[in-house]
Amino acid sequence: MARPPASAALHRPPYRWIYAYHVAIADLHIQHLGGIPRELHLAFTKDGRAASVVLYGDNGTGKSSVVDAIEFVLQARVRRAGRPQEVLKTVRSLAADQLPVIRAVLDDGEVVERCFADETQGDVSIEPAEPHPAFRVAPVALRRHDVTSFWDAPEDQRQVLFRAYFQDPEQGSWIRLDEGEERRLSERRSRLKTQRRKRLEVLLEPLDAISSQVPLRSPEAFDAFIKRSFRETFGRNWPRSGPAADDARDSARFEAAVEVRRLTHEILDVQQKLRKANAARVGQTALAEVLTSATAEVGRAFNEISDVAFVDAVDLRAGEPGELSLKVRVRTSNGRVVRPEDVLSEANLDLLALLVFTSIAKAAAEQDQDRVLVLDDVVQSVDTPIRTKLLEYLAVHFADWQLVITTHDRMWRELAFDTLESQRTAVVGLDITGWSFLTGPMIRGYLGDKVERLRRRIGAGDDATDICGAAGGALEEVCQQLSWRLPVKVVRDKRDQYMLGVLWPAVAARVREVGGGEFVAAVDRSRKLRNLVGAHYVEWAQSLSDAEARDFGKAVITFVEAVKCQQCGGWIRRRGAGYACACDATRLPPEA
Repeated sequence: MARPPASAALHRPPYRWIYAYHVAIADLHIQHLGGIPRELHLAFTKDGRAASVVLYGDNGTGKSSVVDAIEFVLQARVRRAGRPQEVLKTVRSLAADQLPVIRAVLDDGEVVERCFADETQGDVSIEPAEPHPAFRVAPVALRRHDVTSFWDAPEDQRQVLFRAYFQDPEQGSWIRLDEGEERRLSERRSRLKTQRRKRLEVLLEPLDAISSQVPLRSPEAFDAFIKRSFRETFGRNWPRSGPAADDARDSARFEAAVEVRRLTHEILDVQQKLRKANAARVGQTALAEVLTSATAEVGRAFNEISDVAFVDAVDLRAGEPGELSLKVRVRTSNGRVVRPEDVLSEANLDLLALLVFTSIAKAAAEQDQDRVLVLDDVVQSVDTPIRTKLLEYLAVHFADWQLVITTHDRMWRELAFDTLESQRTAVVGLDITGWSFLTGPMIRGYLGDKVERLRRRIGAGDDATDICGAAGGALEEVCQQLSWRLPVKVVRDKRDQYMLGVLWPAVAARVREVGGGEFVAAVDRSRKLRNLVGAHYVEWAQSLSDAEARDFGKAVITFVEAVKCQQCGGWIRRRGAGYACACDATRLPPEA
């Protein structure tokens, strides 16, 4: 995969691109799936390359449908359901007659498309049925339900939550067989093979053949053998009817052939159950090894992120082979070993469960699964300090992954976007601004796109109303950001949105105080800006000349660049005696 051209480094931020692991999603095209009844195209790219994504929207506006689409197109399953009927029931849109079709363009140019076959015969199938080869080891999507289910599941059955991990997809999900059941299946297979061998002796009596020469790998292969070898007696109409002539020996051979065919079916069924049991045992053993080795990492991460001071260590204890238990214990500072449910808050329980899942995702990557991880509204009860540290942990320890983070919480969106950018992670912000049952979600780009839109309008020579509309939208979004990032006199609820006329005076005053007076003055220089108070900027724009509108737009762009770094993408924040971005390239007051 080629890197961006060298010239790009002259004016683009030095993002961490996903070079080492070439399979990441660049574009996603969704049709008729869940809350997306029509078509939706999403670009997961920044500067033409695949990037991480922060998707924000209210509950019920289609975020989870996007997650379902990613999981379906990459892995042919959704929410751990793998049977086609179950998957279709989960993802079918109630507002569309057509079946879902998903297409993903990966950043190596590969196009992956997955759909459902026609239901005219009453059955449904997924085409293609196999997961993408780069995503066969573990689920790519982690949902809120996964986190809450971790603590709801009984300890002696908790490994069942991970039944989709470390499995051979061709062998299906885990089935639990005790030693007695497995022994009985093996004994039954031996008896069936003995019976089939005796019937083969009757069948092959007139032929110069032995039983080992009969193809028994499938009923179809056996059928072809019968049609070829007994064509003149009963092979011509096999298996619909017996021999045409009333010959006792041919009738006996026909009955033997029917019995061999039936026994072959039964033997294959038993062998399939034994293979699944073996695959489950192998997958469960791999999971137990991963959980045991992840103990130290989970403990370190929990202590790094959590606000709990009395937990010294975390211990994960997987059951012996054949058992499905998974016990989690924490060791407190006074030496006691207790269940986390007895001493941790809901926020810290959520965090601990999430870290168990992410540690397993990292283990899957070590087994050659490509590094895409979707976190669908996974943390709801976690407080802001923990959220910030969790995002910093993800940005550092999953730096070469493509993360897709969805949330309905505005502050979580702001923190996710800001933290990833401050760590130089290439990230795209997408906001769902509305949704309807018949048309699905409406999606716009995050703040950076608003500033680019303003630049384009100025460059294209658009009229005053269009330029001021774009400038007002960009300025309002910046004020929303700064009103909670800087201590301002307007009392903010981070989930609420105030109009520009209310926010600007308080934000402008604070920016002046921290050394950005010249940038505020440039915006205030527009002679009618005071009329923004209590009025929408588009109405105000109607009385401006085109030249005044361009000056206003340029002043807004300059203001944005003074508080949001163009190199690292981060917002200014308190750093020492002043305010600066993460890479220190943007400062207030500006360096002389």
